[in-house]
Amino acid sequence: MFKAWSKEQKTGILTLVILLAAILVVVQAVRHRPRESAILVEPQDTTSTSSHTRGESEWILEDHGISLFTFDPNTADSLTLLALGFRSYQIKGMMRYRAKGGRYRQRADLLKISGMSDSMYFVLKPYVQIDTLRLKQERMERWRQDSLHRDSLYRLERDSLPKDTLRYTHKPKKDTIVELNSADTTTLQLVPGIGHYRARKIVQYRERLGGYYCVKQLQDSEMELYGQPIADSTLRCFTVNRDSVRTLAVNHCSVDQLNRHPYIRFSEAKAIYTLRRKKIRLENIQSLNELPELTQEQILRLEPYLDFSH
Repeated sequence: MFKAWSKEQKTGILTLVILLAAILVVVQAVRHRPRESAILVEPQDTTSTSSHTRGESEWILEDHGISLFTFDPNTADSLTLLALGFRSYQIKGMMRYRAKGGRYRQRADLLKISGMSDSMYFVLKPYVQIDTLRLKQERMERWRQDSLHRDSLYRLERDSLPKDTLRYTHKPKKDTIVELNSADTTTLQLVPGIGHYRARKIVQYRERLGGYYCVKQLQDSEMELYGQPIADSTLRCFTVNRDSVRTLAVNHCSVDQLNRHPYIRFSEAKAIYTLRRKKIRLENIQSLNELPELTQEQILRLEPYLDFSH
């Protein structure tokens, strides 16, 4: 019977068989495709099914050791981000971004993180909770502390006065002493050897430290003043009120908060945080002697800035 078919009929039957075989191969490939990793599961972001999707996502993520909970990307420490499924290189990038003053002001800003896929973002999006009030307070504080802004306001106020009421500042006498933790940039410039640039650097470094506890700290290499230290004769014009030094609550600080201090590198901040979790509470400065990351000299330098009482 097959021999009785025409050439056109044979060609049509052969084409149909090939098409059926191709469809069968595609169906089998789709059915046996491996399930994507949990972090790529994208929930439906709709009001009617949001609760069902969230529960399903949590159930899938449990199999991969990932927990979902509310977090603030501006304050969450590295261990918290790791538990949420962020990769180590993403966490390092976020910490560097925050250390430079960067902030995530809306949920969509998470898409700027290196390696953040759309599916990962949609899984984390319902759990992002940004403290906008805190961001506004930080912005206002930076504005208030920024010596450039204060100097600009001072010049505007000065230029608005009548010429005969202007008060011109003069360098003080040699026996004049300036309190280092309360002086603004204008007062600092009254000291011989301190110009506008150095005054700004002194104030900026004071804010990073939490206040000076020793006049010699003006010669720290971290200040980067022209590449030359301040002369000893200039140091004698300053005094320090140690009661105004702000301390870090070691038993409550995150890795990021510890790392902001100029005397604590990231590896040292992580070691202090890990030791605290291990011991539950650090009692005094001697507790840090267990850390090989910190030398005795570094511990002594940190002592005025660490508070173990809380």
